[in-house]
This record gives sequence, structure tokens and C-alpha cells, in this order.
Amino acid sequence: MDIAKDRNELILLPLQTLSFDDDDTEKSFDIDGRGLIHTIVMTVPNFTNVVTATLTVTNQDGVEIYNSTAKAKNATYSLTQLWDKVPIVGFNTVKVTLSGAAGGTGGDVTVSVYMI
Repeated sequence: MDIAKDRNELILLPLQTLSFDDDDTEKSFDIDGRGLIHTIVMTVPNFTNVVTATLTVTNQDGVEIYNSTAKAKNATYSLTQLWDKVPIVGFNTVKVTLSGAAGGTGGDVTVSVYMI
């Protein structure tokens, strides 16, 4: 299925909430379709422990096609103009990896993906 049939049309995929327990370090969700990622917005909560979050996109062959680099806690990041780097064809995995355990009661990282 084409995510956006008209390449001038920006589509917001459903908001993903990745709930990390105090000792979790990795959560993911899947995107299945065809299109280009235009923007990813990631919000990282103020985890108890000092950790960073890295967002990656892996294609259906298991090859990493995007890496956000480490982002600090307690902030929102807009990873924009990604269409040159992140084509989505078929089954892809979006993963958030913490540099260590979140600590405390954990927290929710939210991810919004905008496609064209």
C-alpha cells in the first residue's frame, strides 16, 4: 500500500508511545508500506537516570537506514528533511534504544512519523 499516493501529501502516522520500565533499554514499532519519511518527532521524558535515546530505522533486510544519534532526556526533537535518507518499502522497524536503564518508574518516549 502506498502511504501517500500524491507525493505532495504529508501523512502523519499514528502516534507511537513506547513505554519503558525502569530497566528497559529498547522498544520498537513497525511501519509497513511505501513512501518516504519526511520528519520524525521524538519526545524523551525526564528519566530518573541520566540516559540518552537513539532512534533508528531498519529496513526489511535488517539494514539500518537511519540513525538519529544520541539525544538527551527531557526534550523533544524534530528530525526533519529525512526524505533523502529514509525510503520505506515494505516492512521496516523504528527502534528507540536508551544508553542505559531508565531508572525510577521508567517513562514514555513518543514518536510521530510524517511520510510523503
